[in-house]
Amino acid sequence: MDNNLKDSLLNAHQKFNPDASENELNVLLVGCGNLEDLQCWYGYMFAERGLLTKSSFEPHVNFENVDAIIITDRYYRHKHYSDSRITGAWSYANGINLFFDNPFRKKEKNEAMQSFLNCFHHYTFEFKDYSEMVMKSHPDNYAVFESRLIPNFVPDTLRNDTSLKVYIDQIDENKAKTLELLGKQQRKL
Repeated sequence: MDNNLKDSLLNAHQKFNPDASENELNVLLVGCGNLEDLQCWYGYMFAERGLLTKSSFEPHVNFENVDAIIITDRYYRHKHYSDSRITGAWSYANGINLFFDNPFRKKEKNEAMQSFLNCFHHYTFEFKDYSEMVMKSHPDNYAVFESRLIPNFVPDTLRNDTSLKVYIDQIDENKAKTLELLGKQQRKL
C-alpha cells in the first residue's frame, strides 16, 4: 500500500503548480479507514524508508510540489455513516485529521501552512506532543511504540471528543474482551 501513497504523491506533484507562490498551499488529502488504517498510512510516510524520511524509497524531487499531506478518517466515516456513534460524517470539523508537512517541499510556505491550520480542524499539534512524550518516556523502544502511535493517541489524548466515540468504544470493547480472555486463561492455570 505504500506504493499507493507514492503514486498519489507523484500524481499530485504533476498536477500541482510547480511555480506556486508562498501563499498557495498544495495539500494531498488521503481518506483513510479506522485508526489502524491511519497508522498504516502514517507508517508509509515515517517508518523505515518512509516517503517523508531521508531514506525514502522514492526520490524526494519526484514529489516536491506537494507541500503537505493530511491523513483523515473521512473514508471510514463515509463508509459507516449510519453507525449512530459517528457524528458529522461529512464534516471535517469532526473526526481525525492529521497534517504533515513535506520536509522536502520546494518552498517553506510557513505562513500559508499556519493560515491553513488555523481554519482546518486537526489534531496535529496534540499528536506531535503525544509522540514526543512517548519518545521521551521510551527512547530505547520508541520504534515499537511508534508502530501503535495513532491507535494509542486517540484514547489516551482525545477521549473527550465525542466525534471519536466510535473508536473509543471499539478500543474499550477490545480491552474488555482481552481482559476477559486473560481472566479465563488464568483460571485454567
